[in-house]
Amino acid sequence: MIQLLNVSKKYDDIKILENLNLSVDTGTIYGILGRSGAGKSSLIRMLNGLVKPDSGQILIDNQDLTTLTTLELRKMRKRVSMIFQQFNLLYQQDVLNNVLIGYQGKDLSKIEKTKKGD
Repeated sequence: MIQLLNVSKKYDDIKILENLNLSVDTGTIYGILGRSGAGKSSLIRMLNGLVKPDSGQILIDNQDLTTLTTLELRKMRKRVSMIFQQFNLLYQQDVLNNVLIGYQGKDLSKIEKTKKGD
């Protein structure tokens, strides 16, 4: 499970995210949509430990990302996947398969049921 608890981020004096709270259950797929400058990329970078929040906690399976070592962050990143905004997609694959690239070699039974409409 991914949890954001009162996460805030600003660059210079511009607030990008303020007191954001969010819970994402394990095995679910989410899209993050918003206008330019809304904080989508900043949020994703924080979820991957590339950028630290100014305040609040980001927990993945109850581990606070801001306290992880470099090695622990690498291990965590193997469990969370993202698609970059610059369309770094595999054009021979459909949208769902592009999203599922991070799940290679993992149990996809729940996702396969969703894909089939079960």
